[in-house]
Amino acid sequence: MAVSATTVRSSPSPLRRVAYRGCHHKAVIAMASVPNVAAPTVETQPRVALVGNPNTGKSTLFNALAGMNVRTGNYPGVTIEKKSGVCALPSGKATVVDLPGTYSLAPRSPDELVAVEVLTADTSEQSGVNLIVCVVNALLLQRNLFLVSQLLELGKPVVIALNMIDVAESRGMQIDVARLSEQIGVPVVATSAAKRTGIDSLKQAISDQLSGDTAQPERYHILPAAFYDGVNRFRDSLIATNSSGNTTVPDDYLLERMVLDRGGEPETQVIAKFGTSAADALLQIRGELTQELGNPIDIEGLSLIHI
Repeated sequence: MAVSATTVRSSPSPLRRVAYRGCHHKAVIAMASVPNVAAPTVETQPRVALVGNPNTGKSTLFNALAGMNVRTGNYPGVTIEKKSGVCALPSGKATVVDLPGTYSLAPRSPDELVAVEVLTADTSEQSGVNLIVCVVNALLLQRNLFLVSQLLELGKPVVIALNMIDVAESRGMQIDVARLSEQIGVPVVATSAAKRTGIDSLKQAISDQLSGDTAQPERYHILPAAFYDGVNRFRDSLIATNSSGNTTVPDDYLLERMVLDRGGEPETQVIAKFGTSAADALLQIRGELTQELGNPIDIEGLSLIHI
């Protein structure tokens, strides 16, 4: 299914093409504790995260969903604004969290890191979310679908808000929303947050997803099994090094990103927390995987185009 400036057709999925193109970007991941995003008064309600690239109208959509029921503050340890609110759904109330804009789940900035930490937290944790709403700019569909491809790997329910649809249509673009949903495999709802259109349909889609099986789905592993075996060995080496138990081992997804994304802040922080043995272990795992599978970044790209 190719996405052009005017239409969405049934030829190879844009999710495959844009995911492959974006996977070569190197990123910096900084590890920090997962922030508490749920307001104390609504922590028993389902939690819904709004995430998307910058300039998708995400915050406007958040305001349309939460209205005046908004709490603001900062995430612990950083000067990044934390916004959460209460949204009235057909099935009841839910906590909605407006995460900082991000281009991918391999963050390059503290803002992007906050989004990744909340999204990868388990639903059993207070900071975890039960459902992800990815806000996509209808004018830049292919570019925005790279983030969608990564969100689908997390094993959490996803709803896509195809925002700014009114602007896209005014420019002659025709997007087959039903076919897009079928191709990607998750609900897609056309919205215009600025004009408050499609909001009720989005609330219904969120409600339907939350009313289904509440058990957290298994993560979708797109890379070869040997890759995940290597990540497990790297985790085991960190646990063995951390015999005192004073340092928290990073989340599985962050460990995978460390192996895939060479250089940068992740390695620096791992070495600082676990010592030089962590650097040696990471170097060894990368070497073994490169011998067996090839360059890790290329492995990810080739796997994504087969989604």
